[in-house]
Amino acid sequence: MTEKNNYSKAIYNLCSSFYDLSNLAIQYIDTEGKVLVQMIQPHFPDEILSTTNDSFQEVERQLRQQKPDCCYFFITSFQLEYIAIGLWEEKNFQGSILVGPFLSTTPNLEFINHITSMNHLSLHSRKTLQNFYDSLVVVHSQEMHHLNVLLINLFSHPYITPDLRSFEPVQPTFTRREVRYRQQNAQQIIEARYQFENTLMEAISKGDSTLAVKTMNDHQELTDFSSRNTADPV
Repeated sequence: MTEKNNYSKAIYNLCSSFYDLSNLAIQYIDTEGKVLVQMIQPHFPDEILSTTNDSFQEVERQLRQQKPDCCYFFITSFQLEYIAIGLWEEKNFQGSILVGPFLSTTPNLEFINHITSMNHLSLHSRKTLQNFYDSLVVVHSQEMHHLNVLLINLFSHPYITPDLRSFEPVQPTFTRREVRYRQQNAQQIIEARYQFENTLMEAISKGDSTLAVKTMNDHQELTDFSSRNTADPV
């Protein structure tokens, strides 16, 4: 496999991890404008699709002029929001990572009407637009900050394949105080059971069924052994 293919595979793995965690559409666009990696892309209505490519070309031009740690945030005339970062290797621009579209607010009717009016669309487009915007992820301001941090740190380092291993779970250890408490609690339960047994046997020996039933009802927690063997009701 060539070095270029290895690079694209690494970017694919990073994009895949990002998408699985965030559920946000993400794509890798090389320096020639070709989309080499694409994780889920919404089906744009025709009214929106015609303006999308022009916006992306301007974003790439901006990224080439920024530092490698730049997160470029932009909003299209259709209020679609994106985050873009440049991919750099030894100060050479290798393409861009584009995340989105997403929204920062819930797309209600007023939102759709504003987009329709601003872009001079016909009223019959509103239903199509509403369905499209309802399918997008809403990202709040605090989440936006975390996305920027994640993207820069994720794509500014070489991809490392994790060495996955599993270990037996470690049983928790108890402090001396916890051991002492457990011992005292166990002793109290034993004494309570002896007291319960003596009271019950005395009631039975006297033929006092009322006292026997009352004793059983008052100490149900001492006669419940269902947890010992769930497969054996006896």
